[in-house]
Amino acid sequence: MLLGCGSALRRVPQPAYENMTEFRGSGVEVEEVVAALPSQVRFVGACLGQVAAAKVLRCSIHVERLAIESDAVGFRALDEAATTARGLLVSAEDPPASTLCELSLRRNEIDAAGARALARLVLRVAPGLERLYVGGNPIGDEGAQALSDIVARCQHLEVIDLSDCELSDDACFVLARALRKRTAHVDISRNPRITDRGIAALARVSETLDAAGCDARSVESLLPALRRSKGLRDLALADTGLDPRSAADLVDLLLSKTSRIRRLDLSSNPLTPRAAARKTARIILDSILPGADADPAPDDVCALCAIAAALRSALAAPDLELLRLNDVGARPPHEKLLKGALAKHPRLHIDLRANPLLRVHDKFNIM
Repeated sequence: MLLGCGSALRRVPQPAYENMTEFRGSGVEVEEVVAALPSQVRFVGACLGQVAAAKVLRCSIHVERLAIESDAVGFRALDEAATTARGLLVSAEDPPASTLCELSLRRNEIDAAGARALARLVLRVAPGLERLYVGGNPIGDEGAQALSDIVARCQHLEVIDLSDCELSDDACFVLARALRKRTAHVDISRNPRITDRGIAALARVSETLDAAGCDARSVESLLPALRRSKGLRDLALADTGLDPRSAADLVDLLLSKTSRIRRLDLSSNPLTPRAAARKTARIILDSILPGADADPAPDDVCALCAIAAALRSALAAPDLELLRLNDVGARPPHEKLLKGALAKHPRLHIDLRANPLLRVHDKFNIM
């Protein structure tokens, strides 16, 4: 059926910002905040500086949720906080029990050295950490190696956000080993050096895996990993370079009667032959003659047709609730095929927005 535009793929759980006391912009009196530190606090673009940030981080043992975002928390602040916190805990006769369960340090220019300091800080003051968000920091593979200590030793950790962190497959291998047999919600989106090999490693140990913006042009490693995965429920492969053939292979597996996938996002990939051919031709023509038009003859593999064919069985994908197909080159015939297949899946919604050739208005085009 067609729905409004409120439905969305639930990806990695996000911080509970609505419950936090927020300090936004410069001019924050850190001493006053620290003196009466709320149990849930968020600083956004507060220009804290290294010294003030260290003070806030040092007090993190006394809060439940802490977010310092879009600032400049770097190695110095993290290292000073870790060192000072260790001294306080060692000298205390009765060290306080940590209550910190959620820490967000997104977009803070934290590099590999900063990640190592962060690992020391968390392991000292927040061994019970449940959610860690460090997206938008250039930590690289070396930094991910340091953070894997948190993943391995914080047994309650269930959410880790490493989006846009300049990672490669090596980081995924390290994190997968650290998770071992636990399952977690993992965000590695917008790391274009991560290929299907890295995605495959984490697919085996994730409940939710957001790999949007990574490189899954090949699915050779991904298919067997998905076949063996027991806990994966939500998978985002938007804008990963999938072509119709690769996507069709994925669909055969993920929409089978044994699949336990609940939500799948294949948006921003050319899933029809014509869309794939046009994309390839556009890349070639833009390098030779920018602005030229192209509409080459397509081949015969269509992932949208494969999806419709799979869903014609009432036994297909028994747990699937949402399939997002934004901007995949869908045309009216594809829409008709998918609508027909949905008759046997009353709980399933297919999101076809941002496909300009469809007649249905964009905001209503969720079936």
